[in-house]
Amino acid sequence: MTLPYPGLALTGIVLLGFARPRWLRALGIALTAATAAGMTALAVTLFRLGSDRGWTGDGPGMLVIGFLFVASIPIALGLWAAFAAQLRAWRRGRPDRGASPALALGLVVVGVAGTASERRDAEREGRPTHDAEIAALALSPDGERLVSLDAGGTLKRWRVGERRLEAARQDPGLAGATALLLDEAGAAALVLVPGGAIRVPADGTAAPETLPGVNAAASLPGEEVALAEGASVRIVAWGEHAATRRRHALPAPVTGLASDAQGWLVAALADGSLVALEGGDREPRTLALLPAAAVRLAFSPGGRWLAAADADGRGHVVDPRRGGMRPLPAWMRLGRFAFVSDERLLFAAGPPWTEGFALDPAELRSEPWLNHGSAIVGIAAAPGARETAVAIDRYVFVARSPASGHAYTSDATRLLDPRD
Repeated sequence: MTLPYPGLALTGIVLLGFARPRWLRALGIALTAATAAGMTALAVTLFRLGSDRGWTGDGPGMLVIGFLFVASIPIALGLWAAFAAQLRAWRRGRPDRGASPALALGLVVVGVAGTASERRDAEREGRPTHDAEIAALALSPDGERLVSLDAGGTLKRWRVGERRLEAARQDPGLAGATALLLDEAGAAALVLVPGGAIRVPADGTAAPETLPGVNAAASLPGEEVALAEGASVRIVAWGEHAATRRRHALPAPVTGLASDAQGWLVAALADGSLVALEGGDREPRTLALLPAAAVRLAFSPGGRWLAAADADGRGHVVDPRRGGMRPLPAWMRLGRFAFVSDERLLFAAGPPWTEGFALDPAELRSEPWLNHGSAIVGIAAAPGARETAVAIDRYVFVARSPASGHAYTSDATRLLDPRD
């Protein structure tokens, strides 16, 4: 429990009105009268606000007004009573029997300083994670590191378990990002921007590397990354983007890429087809033909399922190994989504839905997971990670990943940038 700093300050002001030095006593009397007048004015103002709305306004606002009004009345009456007692003591004139000036001044100083400190802490707690809306999130495979990127081009790296900001960099070239992914170690980031991609080194000492023409990417095992460039996909090393290790030529432009921990790589094409480029016997084959081109893909951690969504959020679940495709119900718009296990898919439906849900692809059963009351603009999860990151406007929250059964949670922690 924090000390009641405003109460200490008020106590000190009242005691000043009884202090031994006459000039200090006069100051205390004046401060007490001014504070009493201020509390009276506050009570009157709150009463008028409540009366204008009939004390029946919707939401928590009226509850706060009513609480403050009730609390301000005894404080104002107590201060006026103290002011009257100070005046009587002044008339009697016994400065040798007054209160200790050191005690009175000490209480005022501690109360004012403590109140100011608590106010700064409150302002810090209310500060958004980013200064602009979150554009993308990415979680390292072990779930320990999170990278968040906002629309203004600010990239931040976080220690998830410690809720600690590790590093931040602002680069105008990263503004307008559409996607973000990390390497296996969670060290280097690849940011997709209009017209290409930018590789951002982990240590921040080297300059970002620009890769023009890249419109989709997926991180592969073995420190490789797949880069889609028009109707072809290049496989390169994270640290050697100039050296192409493998290349796949495709019959239509690539609109999305996804990979899993077993090395499967699937490309979504503009003609609606989903093509497995690597994995199994590494021979390209068509997995499914969607009604429209998929622009977002995600593998479940064990590779059992592949979720695909088009630009309107219409989703399908595909079994990449055994074949087969099932459309998701029309109301399940996959605006942002991520798997947390082979049987649990989180997705944020677009307006008017502003909740996160958990979906079991085997049964096509949905249930609420997290409801913050605002539109979710990003979700990042990792296989087996205990927590999942969710972006809402300029804020990033970390919440317990849903398990089987009822998964609803309201225990979400906001990540704070510890700026002064």
